[in-house]
Amino acid sequence: MARRLTNRRGFTLAEVMTTVTLIAGMGGGNAFLNPKNEAQKEVCLQHLQVIGQTFMLEDLRDQPLPKACFFPKTTTTADSLPKLMGPKVEHLAWLCPCAPVKLQEHKITYVYNSTLGGKRMSEIEDANKIWLLADLCLVDSKLPCTHLDGANILFADGVPRFVLKAQFPKLK
Repeated sequence: MARRLTNRRGFTLAEVMTTVTLIAGMGGGNAFLNPKNEAQKEVCLQHLQVIGQTFMLEDLRDQPLPKACFFPKTTTTADSLPKLMGPKVEHLAWLCPCAPVKLQEHKITYVYNSTLGGKRMSEIEDANKIWLLADLCLVDSKLPCTHLDGANILFADGVPRFVLKAQFPKLK
């Protein structure tokens, strides 16, 4: 009997199914259940990271956050973030790949905390708790979450994070 166990070359179907079930039950199941959405969520986080790093570089140059509108009618209006940031941020970075196609046609899928416009990032208290850019579902509970159970949010410290819907920051 001991000889049979040492020559074993793999896992039984029951062992594999138990492992997959345990991983899915611990919250790691989204990657298994919806890998496309998980990949798009990561791309969205990278887009917000690019935008956050650009804002941080501007802060190092003693430039405040732009005085932009909350959500522009078009990306070419004078007070839209894409227009104000110009070539500093690639135009595709303003799009969340999980957002509905109709919204992506608008060329921006994030809302901006316009109350922070004119302030320096380095001077914002509790910047890691104050949202700067976020998926639209943060501000309208009627919209489904872009990333299944939450949204990607760029905080005023320049760091983007995925946040579960139940833990969305308060709007100010």
